[in-house]
Amino acid sequence: MLGVAALPSLLARAGSAVSVHGARNSAGWGLFLLAIFLISAPAYAVFSKYIVLRGLLGQPVDLAPEWSQGLISKGLLVLNDQNQDSRLELAELAFARDGVMFFLPIAAEFPVIIATLTVSAVIGGALAGGAAQTVTIAAILSGDLYHRVLIRSASPASQVTAGRIAIGLTVICAIWLAINIDADGFRLFVWSLSLCASSIFPVLLLSIWWKKCSAPGALAGLLAGFATASGYIYSTEFLGQQLWFGIDPIAAAVFGAPAAGLAALSVSYLTPSKPQGDKTPTIPLMAGGGQGLYGGSQRSAAPGLGT
Repeated sequence: MLGVAALPSLLARAGSAVSVHGARNSAGWGLFLLAIFLISAPAYAVFSKYIVLRGLLGQPVDLAPEWSQGLISKGLLVLNDQNQDSRLELAELAFARDGVMFFLPIAAEFPVIIATLTVSAVIGGALAGGAAQTVTIAAILSGDLYHRVLIRSASPASQVTAGRIAIGLTVICAIWLAINIDADGFRLFVWSLSLCASSIFPVLLLSIWWKKCSAPGALAGLLAGFATASGYIYSTEFLGQQLWFGIDPIAAAVFGAPAAGLAALSVSYLTPSKPQGDKTPTIPLMAGGGQGLYGGSQRSAAPGLGT
């Protein structure tokens, strides 16, 4: 959840709200809908497991329900009568994890439209999430790297062109990784959330709510959190080292987030904080009735814009 809260794709949405109050309302409704999904997911899994196992366990292999044949033909279900007793047991069933979402409407023999809507929702959610992250990565490359580091005098037209090129390169890299890297997509996704929670979230929290947080401290927190989480993932997943306190690598943020917070606090205490004038953008974030971030930045850049 810390990783979800720190996703860069959410920052643009919060910054586009009319006011901080509106941004908080938007985030609140988003968390409410997410909570409904997270609360419903275990119940959905229980119903799916109950209906599937009720229709298969103890049944003769050659008399398996008709709906199971469709799952078998699509590679989502494997029935293997290992002891040759012509009866299916729990150990003789194998489910494709990525297809569990579709088991319930198929096994319960819901109308085809329900199964179709379920598949469409899953595909739509995946595409929407992928598009949001792609645009965010491209914005970072074109805005922060190209405009802020490489060519600070770039024109708006060249920035738009750089953004389009960055989107294309991001998509090509993503396709190449998906084709050539043999890895579990689910674990990669959760690892990315752990890395966000370990590096971005503690620094984001401190930079808003702690006035003494300095730029060197924020950078130290980013590096310390990312190094801790990525090091734990790499050492346990690929080098075979023993787990720390039995924590699975997908929850590497358990170690990375405290490391980032400690590093940011320590370095910020040892380095001067930002000038008083640089703290004004954080004031609206701490006050619920503050102005929108985008509008405030525009008025600061051009005083005559707001009049």
